[in-house]
Amino acid sequence: MKILQTKSWRPLLIAFLCMVTCLTFVTICRAAELHYTEMLPQGWTAAYATGIDSLGSQCVVGYGNDGTTNKGFIICSGSFAVMVAIILPPGWLEAYATGVNVNAMGLIGYGKDALGVNKGFFYSGETFIELLPSGWSEAYATGINDSGIVVGYGTDGAGVTKGFVYSGGSYSEVLPPGWNNASATGINNSGVIVGYGKDAAGENKGFICSASVYFDLLPSGWSEAYATGVNDSGVVVGYGKDGAGVTKGFVYSSGTYVALLPSGWISATASGINNTGKVVGWANDGTITQGFVYDEGTYRFLLPDGWVESHATAINDDGDVVVGYGMDADYVTKGFIVRIAIPFDIQIMKIIDFYDSSIKDGTLYGVKKGNGAEKKLNKFKQMLVDIQYLIWDGNIADACQELNDAYKRADGIKPPADYVSGPAVTELENMIDVLINDMCMP
Repeated sequence: MKILQTKSWRPLLIAFLCMVTCLTFVTICRAAELHYTEMLPQGWTAAYATGIDSLGSQCVVGYGNDGTTNKGFIICSGSFAVMVAIILPPGWLEAYATGVNVNAMGLIGYGKDALGVNKGFFYSGETFIELLPSGWSEAYATGINDSGIVVGYGTDGAGVTKGFVYSGGSYSEVLPPGWNNASATGINNSGVIVGYGKDAAGENKGFICSASVYFDLLPSGWSEAYATGVNDSGVVVGYGKDGAGVTKGFVYSSGTYVALLPSGWISATASGINNTGKVVGWANDGTITQGFVYDEGTYRFLLPDGWVESHATAINDDGDVVVGYGMDADYVTKGFIVRIAIPFDIQIMKIIDFYDSSIKDGTLYGVKKGNGAEKKLNKFKQMLVDIQYLIWDGNIADACQELNDAYKRADGIKPPADYVSGPAVTELENMIDVLINDMCMP
């Protein structure tokens, strides 16, 4: 393990790279409930959005090419600012960002160091940490959970592909007993790991590793399977080929498989799942490849206007933001963010519920001591309730004004003085910011 000193990525974003011009943002509204934003850093020839923080739409990671070098990026966006940071560990030749977790204060990826060795990296605090288990020739980081535990895969000294877990400076290997090789692709907050590989008979199968116990994944009658993600309920997604050689996605839960393939389509791949069970991926109808969100038997297809193809790669836990990549009408590969608008009255209700629960658990509090703090909490709550009534009455203009005022009372910037503070204030800001985007922006 090698630690490369650099600046914290959050201060880096806020203090040094608060530059809207670093990124080409083109908003496309294909339908009233779908709001697309194209992603392509200025001057770059291609970009792919690969991951989103589960808490919301605020931080997206990916990678692309600036015309000469493959680099990662992280974008944190909202109504009032767009912050972009380019990810390339010091001295490295190239880098690809694959995941981000705000709770873990870190992002992950892989690339080539100065000697051309493929290594993973974990960017947290003030350092890039190079990821390469002792004796291995290469490594790639693919998943991270809230505790900052990273999973990935690579090649050991004997040339065997294995998964790995990195936690607190230590590595452990991931390889189901008797298997020829394995790659770890995801980890949930209970430490359950998923991935895929070849078993002793040479069959391509997915696997689950829970408390060091392995379980094979292969839907009945299928010839191969690959697990790509797992949520905190232990529901696994992936893809493979059925007995007829058709590529399909799958969802696995408690011993039961559900095959994913839109009716009449020729192939489908599932790439990710959130904690409410919504699945993202892509499918092909014989003519075009489109991203999708699958939820309880229903597919919603995602394709920015004018694009010739799209792939959905990740979805947040609220299920209202999806990221991915595709090709526009000029066959330029770009990333995209799509916001799936939730009704305004439901959003403000969620904000109020979050506010009440955060006060109850002590993660939100008034900015003054004693009775003054309680008065500030009550004032902020009244602002939220007033916004709710304005939305119910259809008075969106006044609701937006009040919503902007509420944001300013929680953003830590004076004037005006804040009413609330605490560990939960960032998520409160994010939720208000999303509603401003959906309800108030042209």
